[in-house]
Amino acid sequence: MVSLRFRTNAVFSLLLVTPLFLTSPAVAQDEARALDQAIQLFDHGDYVAAQEVLIGIDRSKLTGKQQVRRDDYLNRVQVAMTMYEKALRDLEDAETAIAEAELDRAEHLLNAVLANEYAAEALRRAATTHLNELKQRQSPARTAETEGTPAQPTESV
Repeated sequence: MVSLRFRTNAVFSLLLVTPLFLTSPAVAQDEARALDQAIQLFDHGDYVAAQEVLIGIDRSKLTGKQQVRRDDYLNRVQVAMTMYEKALRDLEDAETAIAEAELDRAEHLLNAVLANEYAAEALRRAATTHLNELKQRQSPARTAETEGTPAQPTESV
């Protein structure tokens, strides 16, 4: 009877423990895939989605090297999101400056958007469009200044 109880307990224990060993590598692979997915999202400029995936990764299921990569990309995502928001604010401030005829300030802000490596393509296109418009506005005035004539024709009385 003792040997039957021992065997039953041993089999029962194996049934409980075996799935843990079988799922552990699968879970680790899932976490590694999630890390790769987060990095791809980051590389494509989808910083919010990358952050969500990175936060959802169970760090303890990763290798030491993968943990370092995850932590590194979490830091990068924070920087990217902050810089993206700065580019957005700079573009909005530039548009306000254009409306208020502060063209030098607007040009400076638009150049800051273009220099921001985390600015989305749509922000870059808008900044480029505004810069081109500014150059067209300033071009007749600069030509007139160089030639010594007024920028606006004056009415003769």
